[in-house]
Amino acid sequence: MKYSHFLLLLLTILPGSVYAQNERSNNQNSEKYSVSEFMADFTRYHPGDLAPALYLTKPYIITAWKVRNLPVPGAENHWTYMGETYVLLDNKTGRIIKAYQHDIFYPQS
Repeated sequence: MKYSHFLLLLLTILPGSVYAQNERSNNQNSEKYSVSEFMADFTRYHPGDLAPALYLTKPYIITAWKVRNLPVPGAENHWTYMGETYVLLDNKTGRIIKAYQHDIFYPQS
């Protein structure tokens, strides 16, 4: 009886820890695509700048961030595409949190 409880506990915990490891690995790999500035709409942007309100609208929100190899957005953030750059925006303020080269979609080994 005790063995089966231990096995059940192990099977419950293990998948979550593997998922957490994979997420950490994906986030570490994505950092090599991080950029500190980019051009979009004839304007130079940096993390901390305000994005145009257009990028806060539904047609510009990327929901399939995982297939694009982007890190998980926070609950109050979303991914968008500005120029040739993937940009993580704050939903309320429109501030740029993070930016990644478009090459992240096709990661190099």
